[in-house]
Amino acid sequence: MRKILLIVLLFSINTSVLAHSGRTDSNGGHNCSEKSKRKGLCSGYHYHNRPKTEQMEIKLEKAQEEKEFKKSIDQSAA
Repeated sequence: MRKILLIVLLFSINTSVLAHSGRTDSNGGHNCSEKSKRKGLCSGYHYHNRPKTEQMEIKLEKAQEEKEFKKSIDQSAA
């Protein structure tokens, strides 16, 4: 009876393992590895543990920053 209880206890502890986000930047995201891209798991930069609305806000902010950066480069080249 003790062995069965021990086995059940061990299996119940191990089933609570969850995936983690891995190495993420300050925004909670990262670029996919080439291996993950080949497997079709992801296609580029993505987030972990963030609400979709917050992800969109960050993408919009990054797009705006890139647009402003390109504009400043164009102005300095002219």
